[in-house]
Amino acid sequence: MNFRPTNTLFSKDYYKILGIPRNASQADIKKKYFQGAKKLHPDVNKAADAQEKFAEFNEAYETLSDENKRRVYDQTGMTGDEQSQAGAGGGFPEGFGGFSGGAGNFWEQFTGGAQGRQGGGMPGGGGFEDIFGDFEDFFSMGGPGKGGRQAQGRVKGKDISLNITIDFMEAVEGASKTVKYQKVDDCSRCNGTGAQPGTGETNCSTCGGSGYQTVRQGSMIFQSTCPSCGGIGKVIRNPCLSCQGQGSVQTTATETIKIPKGVDTGVNLRMSGKGNKAPQGPSGDLMIKVTVKDHHYFKRDKYDINTDKYITISEAILGGETTVRTLTGDMKLKINPGTQHDDRKRLVKCGISRLPPNHNQKGDHYVNFKIEIPRNLTPEQREIIERYAATEKQ
Repeated sequence: MNFRPTNTLFSKDYYKILGIPRNASQADIKKKYFQGAKKLHPDVNKAADAQEKFAEFNEAYETLSDENKRRVYDQTGMTGDEQSQAGAGGGFPEGFGGFSGGAGNFWEQFTGGAQGRQGGGMPGGGGFEDIFGDFEDFFSMGGPGKGGRQAQGRVKGKDISLNITIDFMEAVEGASKTVKYQKVDDCSRCNGTGAQPGTGETNCSTCGGSGYQTVRQGSMIFQSTCPSCGGIGKVIRNPCLSCQGQGSVQTTATETIKIPKGVDTGVNLRMSGKGNKAPQGPSGDLMIKVTVKDHHYFKRDKYDINTDKYITISEAILGGETTVRTLTGDMKLKINPGTQHDDRKRLVKCGISRLPPNHNQKGDHYVNFKIEIPRNLTPEQREIIERYAATEKQ
């Protein structure tokens, strides 16, 4: 049976600690936590009980930001420690949705089963990285001890997308194009550290530079990403004046794009590592979306080419030889006697090269015959056609 206890049943009033109403949304809880953490963090708050207050503040946030823990707290008044102890001792009451599988399962529900540490001490798996990913915006605000540095050190930088238009024959033969664009790169003054030259970074006082905190809940011990440094383990005391501690600046980049033979409209080319640079992390990619202009003569169908060839009535009837324009130059082509309008001939492997890795393969070139009917005849031509017409009636 569920019940809602009065305030006297709560050993700790987490809502009061965070300074939020009981119906606060998750967004309100996070916002209030970010605001309060800036003031209560031991690096800023020099009061004797600063560490204790900050730990209590974190405990309140940890419980109320978790829907399951918050529901149990609202119904029973049990703190995070008390909930963990109840889970370890045999489970929560039915319907409370607690963690009753012991420390191993409790950890796995946060980390997806991964136990290792990645990089500079961030717990493995997706759980804690996703949870504490919300802290990144807060710790890039430039509060005391942070210098405005974003806590996303090992995250890949964002990709950049560009559009480029090329001529038809550039798509057929391949080409090189030079582009200029804006990107985020390491600050040249501080080499991407975000710290004033000669000062560098210092270990985070909260986690001692490990990037994580060891949290004890009842009989269980587990590690979580340090909320002060976001898992980097370092903080900046003297931010770089050029980049205001960000470690990065906007720059103009120039790149030469090698366009392979066979590209078509809609093809995306990728230049790895040419996108925005992440602080203390790799650069994203440059993505180039290609548009190919139409050609007045060649008509493309994937890797095949279609062209029209106009022939006279006599050539269609008697046959002969003509010259057609192909992608590689002029070519002699035989006209079979009795060729009909819209008959076509296939020139094998005279089309467009396929994209890598099949660039040694080519499409075909199809020549569509169009018979020209003269609008004006000389007397001699008319006489010949009339004699021919008379033979058709026999």
